[in-house]
Amino acid sequence: AIRQAVFDIRRTARWLSGQESIDKEKIGICGTSLGGFVAALGAGVDGQFSRAVFLLAGGDLATVLSTDVKEIRGIKEEIARRGIDKNHLQELLSCIEPLNFSDRLSTSKVLMINGESDPIVPSECAKKLAESAGAHLQWYATDHYGMVKYMIPAVGQVCAHFSAKNW
Repeated sequence: AIRQAVFDIRRTARWLSGQESIDKEKIGICGTSLGGFVAALGAGVDGQFSRAVFLLAGGDLATVLSTDVKEIRGIKEEIARRGIDKNHLQELLSCIEPLNFSDRLSTSKVLMINGESDPIVPSECAKKLAESAGAHLQWYATDHYGMVKYMIPAVGQVCAHFSAKNW
């Protein structure tokens, strides 16, 4: 499903760039939570997005999938049931690991917005992607679900990042 999502992202970007009414130099990408991981992966694989925003996302999927949060529990239990250790998990996830493609974002303007106390996407995972992608990382004093309190300023940052004057 993740690989298909990346194919769809790339296909959509190519289609948009072929439209007369679209400036192909001004095609960006944005994703939140799992969509942020997929957007980071798609942008990295493609390497052609001028601007990107990843909210509540990061890199190092093996670490994310080893947390104790309820959202991950079923996946973590299945990984343990299959006897997969963290090194093997990293190997299995390598083709969809955003960090493995984030160096291709060096020519993009990347904004990341994350919660400082997010147990779903630990701050270390957000920092890894931000550093690797050369992203500006904006922290909010909240967790994954508490970000809803900051929706207005976060959406304002996203809009400013993609505003016509910033391209």
